[in-house]
Amino acid sequence: MSTDSQGSAVMPHEDNPLRHKMTSKQFDASVKFYEADHRLTKDDRLDLSKDLQDVVFKSSSIGYLSGIGNFFLPTIADRFQSKKAENVVNKGRFQFPRIQKPFFSFFLGLATMMFMHQSVSKYQFSKQIERLEADSSKSRQAEVWKAMDYHSASLFYLYYRKTAQNPTFTIKDPRSFTQHNAHEVHYDPPSKNTHFTKALGIGDESMSQNSNLSHWDRIRLANGFYPTESTSESESPELQSIESDPFLSNTQEGSSASVDTPSQAPNTKKTAWDRIRESSGK
Repeated sequence: MSTDSQGSAVMPHEDNPLRHKMTSKQFDASVKFYEADHRLTKDDRLDLSKDLQDVVFKSSSIGYLSGIGNFFLPTIADRFQSKKAENVVNKGRFQFPRIQKPFFSFFLGLATMMFMHQSVSKYQFSKQIERLEADSSKSRQAEVWKAMDYHSASLFYLYYRKTAQNPTFTIKDPRSFTQHNAHEVHYDPPSKNTHFTKALGIGDESMSQNSNLSHWDRIRLANGFYPTESTSESESPELQSIESDPFLSNTQEGSSASVDTPSQAPNTKKTAWDRIRESSGK
């Protein structure tokens, strides 16, 4: 039995699958992180994502540079310690020196990269905790940094970047996790506010002036065509503006003999194949 942030007792479910997949130390660490995480505000999550991005960038940059440097270290050492005559003039074209001990160089560079990456991450975490503890207004963020594992800094960065945009992705209480929750599907619909939908006025149905038209009819209107017959009777704002414009109305009257308006179109509906057959004379 454990207690939540309000001091009330929380009994873990008997069918909690996390109890079987995690050790007691890991489960307690996840509870500690949840209790610190669910108190955060949106601004706190934005600050955490930015700080974690800096930690990931610094640790990755220093780790990669250190790994590359140690990969070429045996070759550089062999270059300067070789007993071959260096005063012989090579009249041929320049050749890059061969990598000395390639397997040893590879493992040396890989080990150095991993060591430096974790060391820099640990140092950045400790410095960040000291900085936040000195500011009383950042106490919530300090508790989160204490609950995070510096080995997984990149995963926490992705988590806080996502939850800052969509709070529904915040983790749930691990003590109330059940077997049913393990098979739940979380759907994240794509954003409608894209450049294409904004240009056509279909991004937000509640604020769009074309909410009574289908998407294809809005595309037709955006390209200067009339909507289909099924939506022409709804009198969209675009058609009303066209009818109220004297220039466009005169143009339509002058071309009425050759072009049929939606109201003058025949009521018989024809498929696209029927129109193709008629145009080809079949």
